[in-house]
Amino acid sequence: NPVYFKNYLGFKTNEGMIEDTSMSFLYELEEKVHEIFYNDQLKNNYFKEVYSKLDNSFQNLIYITRTGMVNYFKKFDDRAFYQIIKKHGNDFIIEHILKNREFKAKQSINLKFSLLEHKGEKIMDIKSMKEEILTKLETSNYEPLESEEFFYLCGQITKYLISQRKGEQKANLLEPFLRANNSKRLKENIKNVYFQYSHAISINYIKFNNALSMVMAYEADDKMSEKIDVFLVGALSDNIFF
Repeated sequence: NPVYFKNYLGFKTNEGMIEDTSMSFLYELEEKVHEIFYNDQLKNNYFKEVYSKLDNSFQNLIYITRTGMVNYFKKFDDRAFYQIIKKHGNDFIIEHILKNREFKAKQSINLKFSLLEHKGEKIMDIKSMKEEILTKLETSNYEPLESEEFFYLCGQITKYLISQRKGEQKANLLEPFLRANNSKRLKENIKNVYFQYSHAISINYIKFNNALSMVMAYEADDKMSEKIDVFLVGALSDNIFF
């Protein structure tokens, strides 16, 4: 069956909205995985020593995933392929973020979700979540956030806060948040960064102030590892505060 590569994040380029595409042949999917997940470094590293000039973290990621890729794309055995996507999909996304390849990170989220949905897994409804959060932010009655809403909103707030930093690349500033092991630590990181850049945010910015209050009021002790994909979606999708 064709794999539909969908633009779940709804992001745009200078040419406009990225359109959904269909891949009907295995070589088309191989090219997408090679280009997006591996930043054009899969096919030339299938069977030999991985290119030594790549970062160590990326070299290791290639080593631990390439056998499953070879088995799928060369031997037509997909048993390990989707396990790799589930287990290491976010590793590719984070690798791109930390190397300031935000476009590739966004594409990687779209590719991961497309492959998992193709396998029959339920994918989060990003559009509905965004609309639900906006509704909560616009009402005077603070409704508590659900777990996924909390991590999505944390991603949105984090991206907005680090955007206030001037004169340098900002993507790798997400790293401390990605290392937070639970929701409590994530809130502490947000609070610390807020105090650094609060001078750049209008004191009358009601939407942002409401969002920050709702995040700080969240009491559940959730593991970041279980919701990291939701945080990444929040950090990389269109920001509601801009």
